[in-house]
Amino acid sequence: MAFIVSSSAQHKDQAALIDDASEFWLSYAELQDKITLVAKPLSAFSRSLVLVPGANDIPSVVAYLASVEAGHAVMLVEPDIAAERLDILLNAYRPELIV
Repeated sequence: MAFIVSSSAQHKDQAALIDDASEFWLSYAELQDKITLVAKPLSAFSRSLVLVPGANDIPSVVAYLASVEAGHAVMLVEPDIAAERLDILLNAYRPELIV
């Protein structure tokens, strides 16, 4: 996350993420704060495989970046994954965490 940290220091008030659908945005400083908040409880776990249902939205990006920040490997899946397909992935890869 060195990029986010350095960008947050240099451009803390500039837009880092923009959600076109809602027109909501986060500055680099806000993004770093959210990543840190979500990564903290994830850091309590040893390096794990984390499943992140990832949409094209700010919460999904934060969940992904926080998982990486906490030192985990991430398996990104579509947010509306069919239950049968999700079961196959869960049984095959056995992620320790789902964010």
